[in-house]
Amino acid sequence: MSQLIQKLKIAARLEVTPLGFAGINKAKVKPSPVLVARITGDEKQIAKLVEGADAVFIDTHQEEAVDRVLKQFTKNVPEMIYGCWLGVITNSASDFYAVTLDTDINKLKETEAGKAIIVDPDLEDRYLRQLDSLPVDAIVMENKEGVTCRLTVKNYILCRRMALAVSKPLVIHTDLKITAQDVEEMWISGIDGFVVDVDPAFPSAVKELRQVIEKLELNPRHNEKMSVTPLIPVIKMDTGGSNEPLPDEEDDDDDFDE
Repeated sequence: MSQLIQKLKIAARLEVTPLGFAGINKAKVKPSPVLVARITGDEKQIAKLVEGADAVFIDTHQEEAVDRVLKQFTKNVPEMIYGCWLGVITNSASDFYAVTLDTDINKLKETEAGKAIIVDPDLEDRYLRQLDSLPVDAIVMENKEGVTCRLTVKNYILCRRMALAVSKPLVIHTDLKITAQDVEEMWISGIDGFVVDVDPAFPSAVKELRQVIEKLELNPRHNEKMSVTPLIPVIKMDTGGSNEPLPDEEDDDDDFDE
């Protein structure tokens, strides 16, 4: 299984088995938000920029750029979990791939690595109801044109809407300047992980955000996944009875005739 997806399942309390040796006490696993650093492949000193992240998303459709990043990882942080867009590279196995609603469904089914589908938080209901049935492992909420999601009242409602509609781990693309309170509120609303863009002007920003997350005392049972199922009232109809008038109706008719 994808290492990133396993981390997300632990955060979402969908997988209690810890990473590592089987003998580890499962009860000691503490669910915590997963942090994914997003890079474009053009940054320098990437190893320093992504320090503190659980995984790296290489957001580029250029295979040459992905190759450059992987060479840096191999040299400096060989243990780093990474992923890219589905179909960009064929000669290296990514831990996970990013896809969209326009991705070929056959390619999606053929891919064994972890898959995260990127959708708009304001996704129409007709698509929202089908996300759980897709062969993907996680949902990433990202505004159109890649704009990060701020914790507005609207986005809080949309996070809750998405969390109640799907049972898969839920990730949101947000700003590096997100505060501890924002992290806690998003965690409560059902968010299991965060995607943040690295910033060469603040090379330690991802590491500092990791420290913020680790200091929080988060409720581990914040987002037990729920499915919204409409309740349809059942009306019990007696089809075995007689069509003859009720006794009261007969008496009323007799009295009227008299």
